[in-house]
Amino acid sequence: MDNFENILKELSPYFGTTLHPDTKSSCTVIWQDKVTFQLELDRSQENLVAGMTIGEVAPGVYRESIFKEALKINSQQSLSHNAVFAFTTKLNQLVLFLMTPIKEIVADKLMVQLQQMIELGNHWQDALSRGQIPVRTQPENAPTNQSSGLFGMKP
Repeated sequence: MDNFENILKELSPYFGTTLHPDTKSSCTVIWQDKVTFQLELDRSQENLVAGMTIGEVAPGVYRESIFKEALKINSQQSLSHNAVFAFTTKLNQLVLFLMTPIKEIVADKLMVQLQQMIELGNHWQDALSRGQIPVRTQPENAPTNQSSGLFGMKP
């Protein structure tokens, strides 16, 4: 059994089903009948990648605003979550990724990270489906920034 299969075996009880890699060495998970995300190892085989599609974003001012907000979230990723937004031009889709070194994976902690990624992704999917700019939110289990900011100023 390889690393990926072991990780899926450890995660299976959290999803109430047995997770298996498919023929492309990835695993698509449908959680609570409403959230779909994919798990796979990266090319180096050293990191577990979880990814979910947020939605299509048409070119224009709205897309620029979405990208700006996504970049803000990405710049704060160490404060609230490990997920990162990206855009695939091939599919014209905004996506959200979580990358975790397999050497650091502990099932309980990974599940917290996945839940935070899903919460953030759902928030953005909802906003995009309504044509809105997502408002930044802090995931429930995320650490908060205790800094008072530069010289007491806050963003």
